[in-house]
Amino acid sequence: MLRSLLLLPLVGLLACGDHDGACTTIAISSATVHVVGADGTTPQAAEVTATDADGNPVQVECSGSADTAGECTDWIVGWEVAGVITIHAETYNGCNYGSGDATVDVPMDDAGCHVVPQETTLTLGTWTDLSCE
Repeated sequence: MLRSLLLLPLVGLLACGDHDGACTTIAISSATVHVVGADGTTPQAAEVTATDADGNPVQVECSGSADTAGECTDWIVGWEVAGVITIHAETYNGCNYGSGDATVDVPMDDAGCHVVPQETTLTLGTWTDLSCE
């Protein structure tokens, strides 16, 4: 009885076949996005959202040097979300507004266990003057 209980984990590992232990419980980020203004600078107060191919929201969180959106430089988009992800960013800079979109196609690894992380730069369009005082 004890011998069969000890062999059970070994049988589970062997069942993975060619995966060589690549399937883990660790979550891999789907994409990293760097938001820049039309002039190439990092805008303040950028807000980033994302959706999958079905239009469902995808988790987005700051991965830059700060925990707040106003100071974030890079964003993590999704955890283990494969397929096409549409990313939208908008920002206000004083009395100006800018927005932009990017799309990434996130594949699965050869083992079919985790996504292959993608990186992209999302460039905001030309600033719109909101004519505020």
